[in-house]
Amino acid sequence: MTKDEAIRKLRLLHGLLDSGRHADALQFCNDELAMAEGADAAIMLKYRSYVWGDCGQHRSAISDLEEALKLCPADRSILHALACAHARTGDWRSATIAAERLLSEEKMCNSTYYLDEAYLILAMGFKAAGDMDKARALASMVSNGGSTWLGELLTKDELLRRLS
Repeated sequence: MTKDEAIRKLRLLHGLLDSGRHADALQFCNDELAMAEGADAAIMLKYRSYVWGDCGQHRSAISDLEEALKLCPADRSILHALACAHARTGDWRSATIAAERLLSEEKMCNSTYYLDEAYLILAMGFKAAGDMDKARALASMVSNGGSTWLGELLTKDELLRRLS
């Protein structure tokens, strides 16, 4: 699948989700998965995880993302999505592991979006584990929490206030 094809499919998927057509979005992903192999299958599994997440089926999203990561372990966008999915379930241990792995990837170190998400997930994970010092230190590393889905829920200032 070319990059343009992947973008076209993602736009189609978002159009279905935005119009509340979750069953159609799931069918679209399943149909595409039936024909996909390797990296293309990993992309469609990641896309299907978006449908599951939009429906609140985060465990199904995690299952798809773990399978996608097996097919394409170098795709850090899948690892990022997996960290976020674990965070959405409240499984902070797994979210922390995925976020730490994401931060260890040199390719992601230049992406503010990925860094902010990883730092926010780690901060909340350490808070859940009771390590407030690490949580505060990580929260202070967030450059712009408002640019992420987590930041939409919790700004950097609010996170720091809660960790005080």
